[in-house]
Amino acid sequence: MIDVTVTYPGASAREVEERVTRPMEKLLWEIKGVEYIYSIVKPGFNLTIVRFYVGEAWRRASSSSTTSSCPTTTGSPGRIPADGQGQVHR
Repeated sequence: MIDVTVTYPGASAREVEERVTRPMEKLLWEIKGVEYIYSIVKPGFNLTIVRFYVGEAWRRASSSSTTSSCPTTTGSPGRIPADGQGQVHR
């Protein structure tokens, strides 16, 4: 499982959903082994949780970039590993 966070300063929750969350989810569904995707959207912020089927190589999948689909005013997506280490990888 991986968590992807994106900041979009000044954007409403609706803008974040339409310009970041939906396009990103569409790309994430293209990754082999994705079981489900769940997103939380707030003004200026998106958190997307991607769960993989057991046995899938999530580390390989988590290196896929969705940055090209984000508006230029967003921060770079951060990947938070589900291993409990708490480090954000950019």
